[in-house]
Amino acid sequence: DKVKALILYILCMWGMDPSQGGVGYLIPLYINRASNYRLVVHGSHGLAAALTRDFMQHGGKIFSPYGIDEIVIEDGRAKGVQLNGGPLLKAKMGVVSTIDPQQTFLNLVGEKHLEQDFVESTKGWLWEHWGLLGIHMCLLDLPQFISAQNNPDVARALIHVIGYESAEDFMSHQEMIAGGDFDDRAGFNCCFPTIHDPSQAPAGKHTGIISCMAPYNLNGGKENWLKWKFKEETAWMLINKLAKYAPNITEIVVRDVFVASPGDVANKFLDMVGVSIKQGQYHPLQMGYLRPNEYCSTHRSPIKSLYMGGACTYPGGTVLLGSGYLAADAVVEENGIEKWWQEPDYVKAAREKGYF
Repeated sequence: DKVKALILYILCMWGMDPSQGGVGYLIPLYINRASNYRLVVHGSHGLAAALTRDFMQHGGKIFSPYGIDEIVIEDGRAKGVQLNGGPLLKAKMGVVSTIDPQQTFLNLVGEKHLEQDFVESTKGWLWEHWGLLGIHMCLLDLPQFISAQNNPDVARALIHVIGYESAEDFMSHQEMIAGGDFDDRAGFNCCFPTIHDPSQAPAGKHTGIISCMAPYNLNGGKENWLKWKFKEETAWMLINKLAKYAPNITEIVVRDVFVASPGDVANKFLDMVGVSIKQGQYHPLQMGYLRPNEYCSTHRSPIKSLYMGGACTYPGGTVLLGSGYLAADAVVEENGIEKWWQEPDYVKAAREKGYF
């Protein structure tokens, strides 16, 4: 039962719905992901900072204080991006959007520039039924798991899955989410990065992260996700569940807590509408050639010089990087530019076998 629960959790924690058929071909990918986790030394922010530095060193500019008013369209072509209270960024070769199709086309392009069939298709975009609740902990000690007494390797694990003793427990959690509820039926995964990277905390101290599936639209109002008292009570409900497996995790050991609720995440990140982790549901009619739709599946769009990237496009999310790679391919091909990069060997091999 525990193994069934673990496998079911692994398959669904990346955004899949256990009741959704037609996407089982993703199972090998998720098994691979679960057995090949990675940890960024000094914390994941270090990777984002490195990418930002590289981007700027190669002439990129970041206009982070500004929102976006519109993608400027003239004669059916994307001419640039008008920033809210900021400059008009004129496009030389085109505009690439890495946010979801509804924001890109309905909000920023506008229906007046689009065919009605495309508008209706975009309005029908389906979102995931849950998002993530993150709890970050400053710890004076590492958790002492009861199960490590029989298997010392447990203490060195990167990821622990907590709170599911059977597949039925996991399904109960999913039913709770579907009903807009959140209570102690919730299980989660947690990790303690300083076991493997001591640089992430002062000497002798540790960090911990709980990552839990949770509904964005709560019964009682999603605004509760923005109230500190509610968030703190929710965090301690899950920490106390962790303590059932590692009894030393008490208020004395947990020095401080930061809660990134579904409401916080949706407010902070423009590309995570309703705390969506994949910019749209993994549904048979939103995958492959139909992601995000048949009009944009090659990363081009009905608007000339407007390209689509991001998790809402083929091949999807899970930090595959394929969407950005293919969007870059589309831009250089449409503009007659010689690529300055080589196809990866595995892409060449797949092409030779006729996979695409």
